[in-house]
Amino acid sequence: MLRTTLVALLTAPAAAFVTPGRTLAASRAARSTSVRLGEFMEEVGVVGGGSLVGTTYALEMDIGQEKGSWMPPAWARSGARARPTATIAFREGGLLEVKETGYFDGPMIKFEAEGSWKEKGGRVQFRLPHGGLARNDVTLDAGELCFSAACWGPQLARRGGLTIKQRKMGFLPFLPTLTPASFMVGTFTAKPAAEAGAKAAPAPA
Repeated sequence: MLRTTLVALLTAPAAAFVTPGRTLAASRAARSTSVRLGEFMEEVGVVGGGSLVGTTYALEMDIGQEKGSWMPPAWARSGARARPTATIAFREGGLLEVKETGYFDGPMIKFEAEGSWKEKGGRVQFRLPHGGLARNDVTLDAGELCFSAACWGPQLARRGGLTIKQRKMGFLPFLPTLTPASFMVGTFTAKPAAEAGAKAAPAPA
């Protein structure tokens, strides 16, 4: 029996011993991907050409300290949350139109009139540029809020993740990075605009 086992090991193809390593590498890649929750896919996707074209959704954002985020420990330490709202419309060619914003959100955050979006493999990612956010110790520099959620045809998931991209080290924010990194800053909920019926201010010009 032992002799048969040794012969089998010595004559087994090299691929038989490489496969476990490949599986381990895939596992590590999966863990790495999960750490970057909500990060925009850099590979080529379907840019603004999916079934969401023509749909309009009301978003409610919940921005603040998140478990597992690499934002600096002092950020949003008080437990405060920023909850701006916006109504968006998915247009052809990757254009995201900001139709309305929260009536009382002006002092907290101001969104630009247009953003961008792309869809691939049952997920949609979209970005809303803004001029900065401030509510107590929940602050963000001017940039983009990055949204990520599942979608099924014209239906956007009711809940998704919010991240920002910045060239910082998170816990060591004074050290820049060569490429932008993603940081979780909150979550959002979405519902068809027809269901929302919330009071809103006109979109920024």
